[in-house]
Amino acid sequence: MGRLANSTLGMGYVIAFLELIIAPVTPSSTARAAGIIFPIVNSAAVALGSNPDEATRRRCGAYFIVTLYMATKTTSYLFLTAMAPNALAAKFVSDILHVGISWMMWSFAALVPGMIMLLLIPLLIFVLYPPELKKIDGKAIAREGLEKLGPMSRPEKMLVCVFLAALIAWIIGPMVKVDAGNIAVAALTACILLDIISWKDMASNKSAWHTLMWFGGIVGIAGVLAKAKFFTWLAALLGNHLNLGISSYMMVAIILTISVFIRYLFASSTAYVVSMMPVFCTVGLAAGCDPAILGVGLLFTNGYGGCLTHFGGGSGPVLYGSGYPDIKGWWMTGAVCATVSLAVHLTIGYAWWSFIGLK
Repeated sequence: MGRLANSTLGMGYVIAFLELIIAPVTPSSTARAAGIIFPIVNSAAVALGSNPDEATRRRCGAYFIVTLYMATKTTSYLFLTAMAPNALAAKFVSDILHVGISWMMWSFAALVPGMIMLLLIPLLIFVLYPPELKKIDGKAIAREGLEKLGPMSRPEKMLVCVFLAALIAWIIGPMVKVDAGNIAVAALTACILLDIISWKDMASNKSAWHTLMWFGGIVGIAGVLAKAKFFTWLAALLGNHLNLGISSYMMVAIILTISVFIRYLFASSTAYVVSMMPVFCTVGLAAGCDPAILGVGLLFTNGYGGCLTHFGGGSGPVLYGSGYPDIKGWWMTGAVCATVSLAVHLTIGYAWWSFIGLK
């Protein structure tokens, strides 16, 4: 990391790797990007003389902010637990396509295409939306920041231990027949019992409770429809009228392409999953797509499809509102990142999924 921090491009990779490290145990991509990493990135930009004004924002701040957002939309599909609607999307895939998605299976399927994109994104943005500052003394900035932070407190150390334990449990959960949801509840309980967070703090988090209530209702409805064989009936009905005479791969490519670019219309990942995942899964099933390939492909498009606009995810308005990036530069880099991601998933990703036996 020390060598990477000697250039602006290197700092872009530091941002991406920081996202990667905390993504598995941060189910809210908004909290991760806007709440945890953004203050660090913003401080680094200011320390390098880049402020949210016309004169200095392109010095390095705009590059850092756009890289953070595009990296967030990539890490959000690398792990089932990296974004709140991922679990709901996996539920739709299970109920409609009859493909069970475990934490390990999700991560393994996303590994190759996701890591390729995480390595490409800082470089792509460096070329498309270049910072004026190329060489920096990142070590001095990091040293100053660590001095201000001071040593880790006892609750922070315990939180790291709980996060690591939860991550290990999610990995081995399918082997020991432990549900991922139960692990999450156990981790939250441990945080409360160890006084890492208080019940008052948790009870006052209205957005989390709203998410829980909405997800509970949506998952319940999806379960009832699946038991009533509604999706099977709808797929059969569509299948009688949907015969394009093309290969399964081409049909998957068409559906994934539409699913990416329709993300332009959605300012919420959850709204996209609720509205479009059942539709795409059902149409793909009716068209004769390979269920496993289509399933994992759709699970990932929700993440990188959000690259298209500055409102494609909860963290977007916060990062864009920092004043560093301009809308033209953001949308241009977002369109390229989303298109390249789609191409990687339809080529290398498809080959990888077939290699590991999803096909």
